[in-house]
Amino acid sequence: MMYGQNTREIRLSQILINESFVSGYADKAAGDLDALRRLEEEGETEQARRLLKETVERCSNGANTVLFDAKGLPSVMVIVPAIRGSEMPEGIHRKGVHPAFRVGKRTIRRVYVSKYINCLADGTAVSLPMSEPARVPCFDEAVKRLRGKGAGWMLMPVSLRAAILLRGLAHGRLISGNTDNGQDYYQRRETGVLTESGTVLTGSGPAGWTHNGRRDGIWDLVGNLNEWDSGLRLMDGEIQLMDTEAMMNPECDYGKNSPLWHALDERGEAAAPGAPGTLRFDGEDGKILVTKEARSERVGNCAFRDVEMAPGLRAPEPLKLLGLLPPLSGLSERLGWRWISTAGEALPLSGGAFRITFHSGPFFMGLTKPRDADYPLSGVRTVYYSPEDMREVEHAKEDDG
Repeated sequence: MMYGQNTREIRLSQILINESFVSGYADKAAGDLDALRRLEEEGETEQARRLLKETVERCSNGANTVLFDAKGLPSVMVIVPAIRGSEMPEGIHRKGVHPAFRVGKRTIRRVYVSKYINCLADGTAVSLPMSEPARVPCFDEAVKRLRGKGAGWMLMPVSLRAAILLRGLAHGRLISGNTDNGQDYYQRRETGVLTESGTVLTGSGPAGWTHNGRRDGIWDLVGNLNEWDSGLRLMDGEIQLMDTEAMMNPECDYGKNSPLWHALDERGEAAAPGAPGTLRFDGEDGKILVTKEARSERVGNCAFRDVEMAPGLRAPEPLKLLGLLPPLSGLSERLGWRWISTAGEALPLSGGAFRITFHSGPFFMGLTKPRDADYPLSGVRTVYYSPEDMREVEHAKEDDG
C-alpha cells in the first residue's frame, strides 16, 4: 500500500511494512509487525506508537526514529547529530558546531529531519515511506501545512540543509535523484516507482538517492519535488535571514513584513534590512554575484560553482556556511544551479524537481518565486528541534572535539 498526496487514515502497521521494504529489514521487524497489528486491533494506540518507534530505532541501529506531533500524526525521521566546523569542506574554517546547530546561546545535540519529502495527512505535513510527495504550490501554504504540529517543528531551514550537504561534499558525496521523470538525469539506470505526476514514491529509488548513500539516510534531497525552505529570502536582491530560535515558535511570523528578518553586512554579521552596504545578489552576464549595490531588476542564473563575490569584496564565512557561496573552486556542475530575482520578495526552493534535469542537484536553489506563487513542482520537508537536545554553552570556548 502506498500513501497518496493527502491521506485520511494512517495505519502504523502499514508504516512499518513500508519502512521495512525501503530500508531492507523486513525479517528483523516481522515479529514486531505481528505485535503491532494486534495492538491496533485492540485499540492500544499508545502501546502501538511506542512499539513502532522502538522497532524503527532498533532496526535502523539508531539512525531513524518515529516522532508524533501535537496532532498525534507520525513521521519517520532521520536523526542528525550536531555537525561541526571540522566536518566542513576545504575553504570553510570554523570551530565549534555549524550555525544550524545553535539556538541563541544553546548548542543543539541533534536534529530530526524528515526522512522523506512530506505527504499530507488530513492537510498536515508528515514524513511517510512509499508515499506520493504532496505538491505545495506556495510558501504561505507550506507554512500552513505545519500549523498545529507543535513547537520545534518547522520547514527545513536553509542552514540545516547546507550543513548536511557541505559535510557530504567534504566526503565526496554526489547525491542523485529523480531529476528526469522517474530516473536520474546523469545515472539513467537509477529509477524509482513512478507516479502519474512524474514524481516517484518516497524511498522507492536506489540508496544513491539519500544524503549518506545508505537506506537509513534522508531521501530525495535532489529531485522529485523542489522543497520550500525556511530562514532565507531575497528582498529586492538583499539577502535576508531568520534565526532558528524564532522559527521554533509554532506561531512564528514568516510574513513579508515580519520584524524577524535581518540582513547581513559585508562581514556576514546581522544588519537592519535596507541598511547601507548590506549584501545582496545580482545577476550579471551568466553569473550570480554577491554585491553591496542595488542594481536593475533582473533574473540571474548560473551553476552553483560559478556564484562569486563582486570585485573588491571578500567572502564572509556565513555565506559559505549557508551554502550561498561555493566553499572552493573546481566544483562539479552536477551540484546544481542557482536562480535569483532582484525584483521584490523571493523565497527559496531547493534540490530541483523531476523534470529539472541537469539544473537539479544538492546545491540547486531557486530564489525567484514570491510567497504566493502557484508553482506545480514544489513540496515540503519538515524538521524537529527538541528542547531536550539543547544545552547552554559558551560558543567561543567550543572546540572541534
